[in-house]
Amino acid sequence: MMSRLMNRPSPPARWALLDRHAWALVVALALPALIPALMPGWFEGHDDLHIYRLIEYDRALKDGQIPPRWFPDISAGYGNPHPLYYAPLFYVTAETFHLAGLDVILSLKAAIVLFTLAAAVFMFSYARSFFGTPAAVVAAVAYTYAPYRMLDLYVREAFSECTVFAFLPALLLAYHNLRVRGSRRDVISGALAMAAMSTSHTITTMMVPPLLAAYALLLSWRGGAAGAVRWRWLGRAALSAVVGCAIAGFFLVPAFLERNEINLTTYTSQYLQYHKHFVYPIQLLWWPWGFGMSLEGLKDQMSFRMGLGLIAGGVAAVLALPKLRRRDGVAAAHVAFFLGVTVVAIFLMLPISAPVWDLLPPMKFVQFPWRFLMLTTLSTSFLSGAAFFALAAAPPAPARGRGAAPARREPWGAALAVCAVFVAEAALGGTLGVKQRVPADRLGFVEKPDTHVIDRGPGAPRETMDASFVRRHTLLWYDHLPPDVSFRGLNQSDLDRPKVEVEGGAARVSNMEASSRAVRFRTEGDAPSRIRVNIYRFPGWTARVDGAPVSLVDLAQQRRVIFFDVPAGRHEVSVAFEWTFARKLGDLISLAGLAALVAVGLWPEHVAHAR
Repeated sequence: MMSRLMNRPSPPARWALLDRHAWALVVALALPALIPALMPGWFEGHDDLHIYRLIEYDRALKDGQIPPRWFPDISAGYGNPHPLYYAPLFYVTAETFHLAGLDVILSLKAAIVLFTLAAAVFMFSYARSFFGTPAAVVAAVAYTYAPYRMLDLYVREAFSECTVFAFLPALLLAYHNLRVRGSRRDVISGALAMAAMSTSHTITTMMVPPLLAAYALLLSWRGGAAGAVRWRWLGRAALSAVVGCAIAGFFLVPAFLERNEINLTTYTSQYLQYHKHFVYPIQLLWWPWGFGMSLEGLKDQMSFRMGLGLIAGGVAAVLALPKLRRRDGVAAAHVAFFLGVTVVAIFLMLPISAPVWDLLPPMKFVQFPWRFLMLTTLSTSFLSGAAFFALAAAPPAPARGRGAAPARREPWGAALAVCAVFVAEAALGGTLGVKQRVPADRLGFVEKPDTHVIDRGPGAPRETMDASFVRRHTLLWYDHLPPDVSFRGLNQSDLDRPKVEVEGGAARVSNMEASSRAVRFRTEGDAPSRIRVNIYRFPGWTARVDGAPVSLVDLAQQRRVIFFDVPAGRHEVSVAFEWTFARKLGDLISLAGLAALVAVGLWPEHVAHAR
């Protein structure tokens, strides 16, 4: 047999129903992890910008920006290309719930629930391919309650990064199935998982290719029958990866080609220098749970512990490896692989790895070495399931009757007990807590310059979460600004400015209409005039007078907004956010990727196993 997916023993009849519907058990066991998110109101975290982002996504989509690439109300209405660079999947999903009728806060929570449950189910499906159902449930619960995943969710509020937890096991499962079966369904699943991963979190996308390449080598070496080295499956794996990346081209291509149109040094300097955020071994073992910031040395006010349960699972997997080798060589090879992933990820978090970070300049964009806790969470959750399978699975029960096959005793009691330990560790260790919870009708924000949630107190009038709300509360927004634009200095006068002004001359402006992607108006005057449109100048913004493009004017000592001249007379003027070459190319590549996905789906199915 080629894998545990192919030779996993059939459970006895009394366990058949639970085995068949174990995904529902996984969902039920994952739900307590969502209690802090599902409670009324909103909770404070490091990234309190999600409400603004969803409001802006909603406005952009309703204005016909497909996909959204410009947020019109950020920075007092000067705008921002945030969705061009910040992975969109979490917000597109939340917007789907918003369009279905949920308010902004409930839509964000619905997306959190969806991706949390998806992460649990995908880890369950992946681990079950090797270890059977009870051990897979253990792996899924360990994954769900892992401290770093809770840190992402309730301390950092890194919802996009948290989304990645759903697609790491999904991607590995797709590759495993490609190696075992190689069907067109597996090619499609791999492509969709790759596309989802590539649009989940920009930084993590950089971390996945080395992991996936190493996993592909493992599958080629020990993904099938013992002693066989097979490589032909890699053609379909490559097709799957290329199609998935192509589908995500609408985001990946312009984000890369237009990367120098924003101030990239913001993301690698001062607080965000990776040298300041290495982790020490004691912090991986145990560190007090907190809601503060990552600081240099041992001053951290947040915890980077791996989790005692997951550490124990990893150690148990090491001890169980000889036994597992005797039972299933393919599963044992996977355990050895994930032990290696754990070791490498821990090394890259420690100060001794600084020379490696210095040697590889792109790694500076990872910013925080402790981000590699994402990989240790993946690996040690899998190892916990492996250890349970090797150490807790009972031998086959005696056959009942002549000629009957031995029945496997499924260790469900032990599995549920281990799951309870992971849940209890999360509850007792503080990882299911939040810093502050604010009722939805009293929710407010303050910029310090970072945005923070505040409780506006009983009796305060509820703020309407609309475009005006975003303009008022993002005066100090610093993400994805053009290189020569500062986030400091905006004030009430910027909020009070009209969208269009006459900077010089005596032209009159009338009939103005504004959306998230265009401003249209009429000018009339007896002499040439200079027009100021209060939108940050960024590639794609184009001014047209009577349909003909006009040159933008650079003015020293002025805010970097759009200036241009109009001649005397009466003119129809538009300033629109148009697609650049990079954006058109990305869109075309995405369409090609979708067409390729359809073509794969229409492929005549042939024998797909690599021979």
